[in-house]
Amino acid sequence: MIPCGKRAGAAFDRGPRARPDLGRALARFQLSTGFGLAVSPAVITALAAHGPAALWGGLAGATLLSASAVTTETDQGRTARSAP
Repeated sequence: MIPCGKRAGAAFDRGPRARPDLGRALARFQLSTGFGLAVSPAVITALAAHGPAALWGGLAGATLLSASAVTTETDQGRTARSAP
């Protein structure tokens, strides 16, 4: 057991109540990262058989898809937080 002092316990008590959506966000991040790491070797191998244009096109498409997902998530977060 590591001694932390008296204030560490208070920080742990306040953390989850302050951000209840943090657990879901972390779980989503871990799932997306784990899925990408598991699938990417197979996708790259399949695209390599079709040449470099397929690899770069796939990379560009994945990047655009990810950027649109981040933009959509950011827009929804702003709408939800700005509502009274």
